Amino acid sequence: GEADAGWGCMYRALMTVVSWYRLQGWTPRGVPGIREIQELLRERDYAHEDLVVGSKTWIGSQESSLFLNEYLGSDFECRTLHCVDTSDLVAYGPELLAHFGET
Repeated sequence: GEADAGWGCMYRALMTVVSWYRLQGWTPRGVPGIREIQELLRERDYAHEDLVVGSKTWIGSQESSLFLNEYLGSDFECRTLHCVDTSDLVAYGPELLAHFGET
């Protein structure tokens, strides 16, 4: 494996998510490597158009969401629910219940 301490956690998280989807039979896509994740971000995210593929560039949750939506396609939707504090979760309660109740 690649030594990615300090910058690779979200790449590994993305690999884990795609692996889980594969194991469930929800996608035929292979588990991407760091290089493939960076290439997709550089091609499809204007904020990363200057990303050097092969670099140790840290990515976060927004980049992860964009990657998953693009990589897994239209049958998959990754969204961020913005909450200022825990009381905001009440507003998302029905949506979260519906999401986690689906199979």
